Amino acid sequence: MTNTATALPELAVIRPRNGFIEQPDALPAFTGSSYEDHVSAWIQVRQEIQDRQWRLGAVAASVATRYGDESLKTFAFDVGENVKTLYEYRRVYSAFKNSNRLENLSWKHHQLALQSDNPAALLERASDEQWTTARLRQALDAEETGRLAAQAEEIERNAGAAVKPERVEVIAEQWKHTRAAVERFALRCPELRHWTQDYIDRIEEEIQSGLADGPQLVISALRIGCNVIADINDETGLHHSRIYRILQRLIEQGQVRTEAIQRGSGHGGDRRTIFYYLTNP
Repeated sequence: MTNTATALPELAVIRPRNGFIEQPDALPAFTGSSYEDHVSAWIQVRQEIQDRQWRLGAVAASVATRYGDESLKTFAFDVGENVKTLYEYRRVYSAFKNSNRLENLSWKHHQLALQSDNPAALLERASDEQWTTARLRQALDAEETGRLAAQAEEIERNAGAAVKPERVEVIAEQWKHTRAAVERFALRCPELRHWTQDYIDRIEEEIQSGLADGPQLVISALRIGCNVIADINDETGLHHSRIYRILQRLIEQGQVRTEAIQRGSGHGGDRRTIFYYLTNP
């Protein structure tokens, strides 16, 4: 008589891997016994996440290189990913492809640093001072403030100068991009929104009043006897600070001269009024 044995299914052997027990269709379980095991596991997994992001960037860059940028749209559909995400992975990876990645900084650090005029220098400082991404964003905000201040100075300088008609369109286009940057900055720094709105309003007023016409308006006012800034303001409607800048440039160009006239004494001492006259009326 032959005994037949029913074969039992082989039980899956579960072996810990790097402190984790992995089972099909189940969440991983961590088997570390000491606090140091938990610290080490966290750092290791975090590093794996960073490595994977760079690898995803390498894949996206390879697809674009081999098959063209447009192929990323098809690739995004095939892998079930947002196409903007793929373009961003490709952009960040490509930006640092030929330079050394700073191992102690995350993918996010590198991604944010690309907003800077000098990403390498910013990353070096972030690495040396062990910045979080939040601290890096603060540095970018400070850099943006300086950049916007420089753009504001250039636009206001152009607004106060004798601008050729063909330059008006160029300056207006510069302002369009600068205004967009100011508005983005205001969203990141709500506490400065009042300052940014005042700045926008002031520049809009400068441009709407006619960049090319400002100096001619001042010259016309001088011709009819408006020789102090208050009278020029009443005649032209231009802001006092802009009238002063225009007059300073006209003086530098030799078109306007000044004369200080004593207006009597007051409690504060002698008062003098500056009068402006055309050199060649």
